[in-house]
Amino acid sequence: MMLAIIIIAISIDSFLIAFTYGLRGLTLPWSEMLKISITVGAVFGISMLIGDVLSSIVSIQSAEMVGGFILAMVGVILLTTLVEKKKKKQKIPFLIKILKKPMEADIDHSGKINGIEPFLIGIALSLDSFGAGIGVSMLGASPFITSLLVMAITSLFLIIGVYVGKTFANISGIKKVSILPGFLLIIIGIWKMVIV
Repeated sequence: MMLAIIIIAISIDSFLIAFTYGLRGLTLPWSEMLKISITVGAVFGISMLIGDVLSSIVSIQSAEMVGGFILAMVGVILLTTLVEKKKKKQKIPFLIKILKKPMEADIDHSGKINGIEPFLIGIALSLDSFGAGIGVSMLGASPFITSLLVMAITSLFLIIGVYVGKTFANISGIKKVSILPGFLLIIIGIWKMVIV
C-alpha cells in the first residue's frame, strides 16, 4: 500500500504533462507514450540499484532512516520548485523547463510528440523521481518489480491525462494538483523515519 502511494505520488507529473498536451490538442501517440514510460521506468530502476548498493553498505535500520529522509527531501524539493517558479523568472535547464512548460518538448513544433521528444519527456519526468527511487530501494522495495509498476502507472497516467485534458479543457484549479506529490513524499518520508 505504501509503495503504491509513493509510485502514484512520483507519477502525478506524467498526468499533468499529458493533461497539458490534451488541453492544447497536441498528439501523443500510443507508441510515444510507451517510449516515455520505458524511459521513466529504466531511470527509476537505475536509481533503485544505486539505493541497493547504499543499502548493502549501511545497516537495515540506518537504510530505512536514510530512505525515509531522502523521500521527505524529494518532497521538500518538489514543493520548493513550485514556490520558486512563482517568483521572478530565471533561466532554467531545458529538461526542467519541460516539466514546467510541457509544450517546450515539441521541439519541431509539429503538433505531435515524436522522434527524440518522448525520451526527453521521460528523462524530465525522471528528474523528480530519481532521489525517490534511491529512497524507495533503501526501504527494501524490489528494483525490478517497482520499475515495472512505475512504468505501468506512468503509462496509465499519460493516457488518463491526455483524455482528461481533451475532455475537460475548461477545468479550473487543475494546477493545484501539482502540490500533492511533494506533500505525499514528505509525509511518507517522515512516517518511515518515525516508525524505524
